Order: sequence, then structure tokens, then C-alpha cells
Amino acid sequence: MAREPLERLTLPRLDWHDSEGRINKDALIENFNAIETKINELAAISAFDITAPDFSTFSFDDVTLESPDNKIVNLKSFIDIMNLKGFPIVCTWDGKVLKKLQYYNDNYQLVTITNTNLSSLGTNGQIWVYLDYSEDMVYISANGSNPNNDILLACYDNGVVHSIGGLGLIDVNILNVCANMKQKLVNTSMQTSEGPYTYKNGNRSIGQSWRESGGGSGYRLIFRDFGV
Repeated sequence: MAREPLERLTLPRLDWHDSEGRINKDALIENFNAIETKINELAAISAFDITAPDFSTFSFDDVTLESPDNKIVNLKSFIDIMNLKGFPIVCTWDGKVLKKLQYYNDNYQLVTITNTNLSSLGTNGQIWVYLDYSEDMVYISANGSNPNNDILLACYDNGVVHSIGGLGLIDVNILNVCANMKQKLVNTSMQTSEGPYTYKNGNRSIGQSWRESGGGSGYRLIFRDFGV
């Protein structure tokens, strides 16, 4: 059943204060009552009265990164812009069994491959797992150079399949990494107008500091090692 549109809230009393900021209590109470009435009216609205549109009947033109910002991005355009053809959106394993693989093919269709047993994985140097998404085929190989230019899904090493979504190779909690990284306290003797000071661990630069003029001649610096 269609409902009548809600009327815009308008405060009944605009004289609830004067030019010097003094409050008219009666007018303020009347405004609060009007606000409460409108809130109760909004709370009484049920979301089940809303009929969702049938998006399958909509048609949106293809867009690119050069298109105006107000254009809607359809699925085909999103896949092209993000280069998602063949990309393993879902890739889960149970031992040498590829439990579930999902990707978009050249026809922009979502393909799902399940329960593919790669029992020969790891034998005779066959440690690489590839996806030929033009043929919807998963295969293993001893060649790590990817001669067919297919999608690399996983690598098998010491009885473990390393792939996207496994072993914490993605979705890294960077706050945990920062909280546990090593730190080094360094005493410097930088003089006026000197800089930058660079602290290194071997050939790696851990941190760098510039000194502003007008300060003292020595500093205690703390560098945190990201290990990169």
C-alpha cells in the first residue's frame, strides 16, 4: 500500500530565543514536541513497504577510467578496468585438492571449479599450479617460467600449497606487524645545518632524519625496522 509522503519538518516557533541569546522556554518546549512527533512518525515507517527495483531490467553503458565520474560501472566494465579476467577471486585448498576456484572468463561469466584432485602435485618437480581460463582448465607443471602465459594459482613446497587466500599471504594485519617490529635507539651528533642522517642495517636503510637549525647538537632517535 502506498503511503503519503512525509512532510518536511518545520519548527513551529522561531522565536525560541531573542537577539541577545535569551531562551523562550515555552517556545523551545513546543519545538521539542514537534521534533519528537516527527521522530515517532519516522520510526513508524516499515522498510517492508519499500519495493526494490528489478535491476535485471536495467542496462548501463560500458565505461572506462576516462568516463565522467557520475557514470555507473557495470560488471563488464569493472572486470575490464580491474583486469579481473582469470583472476582467482576464490581459491581454497584441502591438501592437494582444489576445493573451490572462482574467476571470470573471457565471456564475463563467473566460472566455478570444485574438488579438483591434483594428486601428482610435487612429483617430478611439478610444483606449479596454473589456470588456463580460456579452456577452464587447471593443470600442474614443473616449469616455473609460465611459458603459456596462464594464471599462476599456487606453488607446492614441503607438503604445503601456497596460494592466494592461504597461510595469511593476504589480509595482513598491519597493526600487528607494526606493534611487533624491531626498534633501534640511536644516538647522533648532528650539528647545525647537517642532514640527512641515515641509519642502516647492512645494505638496508632503516630510517632517515633531518635536523632543523637552532637546536642542540645531539639527538636520541628511535628507528623501527619493517624488515622490507
